Parts: sequence; structure tokens; C-alpha cells
Amino acid sequence: MVAKRAASSVLFIAGSLALAGCSSAPAGQRDPVIEQEFLRERKEAEQKEEFSLALIHLDQVMFEYQERIRRSENEKAARESEALLKWLENTAAKYKPELIAALSSDQARQRGIAAAALGFTDHSDVLAPILNLVDDKDLLVRVNACFGLAQLADPSTPLARLNARLLDETEDVRVRQSASWTLIRIQLAGAPAKNFAGVWPKYLEGDPSKKDPLILIHALRGLGLLRDPGLYKIVVPYLHHPRPKVRLAALVCAGRLGNRDAAADILPMLSTSELNPNVRLYARKALKALTGNRVDNEFDVELWKRQFGLDKRK
Repeated sequence: MVAKRAASSVLFIAGSLALAGCSSAPAGQRDPVIEQEFLRERKEAEQKEEFSLALIHLDQVMFEYQERIRRSENEKAARESEALLKWLENTAAKYKPELIAALSSDQARQRGIAAAALGFTDHSDVLAPILNLVDDKDLLVRVNACFGLAQLADPSTPLARLNARLLDETEDVRVRQSASWTLIRIQLAGAPAKNFAGVWPKYLEGDPSKKDPLILIHALRGLGLLRDPGLYKIVVPYLHHPRPKVRLAALVCAGRLGNRDAAADILPMLSTSELNPNVRLYARKALKALTGNRVDNEFDVELWKRQFGLDKRK
């Protein structure tokens, strides 16, 4: 801030000298042409400084907003996130032209902040330029571009670039996490299910132990939203994942897919052999979902076996 103010002072002094030394007007009079040029340059410098400060503030508030969103189950955090969201929307709208211009900046930091902040504006004219930055050479710009697209959550968003970032095993995990979250947001916003039928099963292929747990949770959630019983076999390995949250996601996914064959795999997770109580609870919910939410035998394994005809199997 001090350096920027000093720079503004230098500009003012230089402009004053120019007025004094280069004016063709008589002594004691100002040249209106030179004066207008000086005032224009000073205004531009002040606007650039104001926008630079706005970028810093936007960056800070977006970070705080994400932190509150992560704790949205907390009532206070939820209220704070609403207040921050309103500020971000108002501020991004105020500086929208400058933010759009910053998407082409040679400074990665400016491109990244602008890509994220424009997600809080009307999406009609910013979707395509933000999407272009998903392939930016700078890692954090790619992360922020995904965040901006997630905030827009436009069902018409073309998915090819996001899919490529998610499925690229050489990509930084932070970008892949951001891409998976963005895809979920777009899917929840009402994009056609068929648009995701290639990406979620593709990501879930292979060794579960070599995949990022957060991305797994997103992928399992997205797979469940496809509501296709034929996809259930993809889920089975994740019912035995060492991370409880991944097992929870796999159970929710199995319940949404609606394949009753899943009951045989879910039943063991209902017993005390499953040490995590939340996983046991979600196993019960998944079994209930497989009955169309018509039956709830709570934690009675024998009743559930009879419900799915598993007590007759040898």
C-alpha cells in the first residue's frame, strides 16, 4: 500500500512538472489540453490502484466464504456464508468489466482471482472465458477457474475440459478435486444425467487405494445421481474402503442406484463388525432406500435378510 501511494505521488509530481515545463500557455496560465491529459492519467492510476485493492479483498473474502461453506452444518457459519455471498455478488458486479479484462492479464494471480470472482456474477457472458482458464498454464489459475465454474453451476456448461482435468492422472490433485466438485455442482444444477455417464464410472475404475478420498466422495455422489441400477458393481469395492467417509458415500450411492442385489453387500455393514456407527446408520438407510423407502427394519439383520430373500440362500 505504501509503495503504491508513493508511486501515485511520483506520478503527480511528474505531471506537475510537465504542466510547468512543457506548457505553451503564457506564464501563469494552464494549458487545458495538457491539464486534461494529466487528470485523465491520474484518474486511470487511481482506478488501477482501487481495482488492485479490490482484488486483494475479493481473494480474502472468497477464502473466508469457502471456509464457511465447509462448515455449513454450523448455524453461525451458514449465516456468515450468506453475508459473505451477498458481498461477493455485489463487489463482483461492481468490478465486472475490470474482472473480465483481468482474465487476459499476464499476471497469473490476477487471472486466478478474476476467474473465481466472476463466478459470483451473471453467467451469460463469463462462462466461456472462465472455461478457457481451466487449461491455463498456472496451477492455481486452473483451480480458481474450476471454483468460478462451480459457483456459476450452469447446466449448459460444456464438460469436456473439466472431464479431462479430472481424469488426467498427471494433473495436480488440487485441480482434480476442484474439477470433480465443479462437475457435481453442474450435475445438481440440472445438467442431463447422460452428460456424466462417461466421467464418473471412468474415474472409479481401477485400484481404490490409489485414488484421492475427496474425489472418490464426489465421484460416488455423482454416480448415484445417475440412478442406473446397472452401475452398481462399480460401487462394491468402495463399500470396503478404509476411509469411513468413502464407505458412507458408497452406501448413499448404492441406495440411489436402486439395485436390490446390493443388499447382500450392505448387510454385513449393518452389524457390529462395522466399527463406525455412522457407517452402520447409512447402511440401514441404504437398505431402506432399496425398498423404495417403504420398509425400515432398523438394525435387525435377520429381518433385512427376509426382506431381500437372503435367508433362503445357502
